[in-house]
Amino acid sequence: MFNPRALGRAALERASGKVLGALSRADELGGKLYEQLGEKLAELSAARHAARTALASEPAQTPVSGTPSPAVKTPAIGLGDPARAMQIFGRASCPWSGRARMLVERAGLEHSYFDLAGYGADQVLRELKQETKQDSVPYVYVRGRFIGGYNALDELSRLGHLEYLTLPEHERAQHPMHGRIEVLPRRHDGERIPGEA
Repeated sequence: MFNPRALGRAALERASGKVLGALSRADELGGKLYEQLGEKLAELSAARHAARTALASEPAQTPVSGTPSPAVKTPAIGLGDPARAMQIFGRASCPWSGRARMLVERAGLEHSYFDLAGYGADQVLRELKQETKQDSVPYVYVRGRFIGGYNALDELSRLGHLEYLTLPEHERAQHPMHGRIEVLPRRHDGERIPGEA
């Protein structure tokens, strides 16, 4: 005789068994994924520590702090110093300058900051405008190369390239990302960048 309750119970038990099997498999895969992520994070942490150690041993670095350092009056070695991981020329009153500093401080990157509102800043600002063909602050240099303002800095950070680019040249040559990243200079004079259509 046909018993709908027994049939329903059997179907429910089969479905429950399948669901429990799927959950068990998902738990197993999740555990493996968790282990793999843990290993990758450990590798990333070790690489970041090595990069920070290398950056900390560089000469002519200004310590990172939450407030502008009053001791930094003029750039020590001119504009675009390759011995420095990063240089930011900005104004304390400019929100984009503040955002640029906050971005590099959150990333834990060493940088030098020069306030263009201080004594002697007019001459530096003239040189920056002449050299970069940019009229707005901040001016951001990474290892002596002008990369642009806040938007360029943010883009490099979001792409994960900023830490690599701040490494000294000999460390970049040994880095796994070497040869894969190239930051082309910005053009303001209407000329085409080589390779551009």
